[in-house]
Amino acid sequence: MDCYYLHFAIPMAWLGGVAVKELFSVLWRCEFSQFRKPPFKPVCALLLWSALVSLVVVGTPEKLQRGFASISFAENARENPVVRQMKEYRESTTWVFTDRVIYAFHAGLLVPPELAVIPSKRIWSQQINPSQIVSQLRRYQPEQIILFGSLKQEKVLIEYLEANYAPSPNADRKGSYLLKTVLAEPRGNGAG
Repeated sequence: MDCYYLHFAIPMAWLGGVAVKELFSVLWRCEFSQFRKPPFKPVCALLLWSALVSLVVVGTPEKLQRGFASISFAENARENPVVRQMKEYRESTTWVFTDRVIYAFHAGLLVPPELAVIPSKRIWSQQINPSQIVSQLRRYQPEQIILFGSLKQEKVLIEYLEANYAPSPNADRKGSYLLKTVLAEPRGNGAG
């Protein structure tokens, strides 16, 4: 994934620099007649490793530039329709459950700690399953639920949502639900 490229590019460039430095220090200590002896093989290995790392690092400036450009032209989080919808019910919301927690963060809403991070590998490895998610939803009773991914298709979760939640009336997309009691309450403007 491109998002990890920066995490690897800097350490790899550093390691490449160390290898080049080590290559030059080995070359400095050896005389030309010694290149036929065994130390020449590690020097060649270091040289090849440095060249490989350099080739990988060469693309870094372009990728960084593209990353910065995409960030600078990204829409403001406050203008995002999902965030605006979540803020609309902020006054009557204690908890929110979403499979993309960044939206709750930008809306200034709390996510139940047990449900804050649910990557697909956590579900795949059975660290959490849809029944456990529903159990936590019963415990916290979040006023807002916004789903983007595959959780929208889990039968046990769909049954729980149908029994306790209604689709958000102002949502631009499917997967946005409000607790039925929240819809029955009069609300103030929480978009501030």
